[in-house]
Amino acid sequence: LFFDAFWCTYKDNPLEGRNIIIASFCPQVFGLYVVKLCICLALVGGVQYVDESGTRVRGDCHLLLVGDPVSLPYTY
Repeated sequence: LFFDAFWCTYKDNPLEGRNIIIASFCPQVFGLYVVKLCICLALVGGVQYVDESGTRVRGDCHLLLVGDPVSLPYTY
């Protein structure tokens, strides 16, 4: 119900709705919008398959983040 109401609010501008979702994901991390978008897409994405027992399973999500190692907090 909340999902439908949310997207009905942003039916004319879905990118604005997406931006609100991305901003609410890990709000203590400022900036890094593209990184947060990639993580969200990796979490909700994935290919569904059926295993040997007949159970539907979502595929593994993989994400490789490459950046400047100087920006890591433990290098200071």
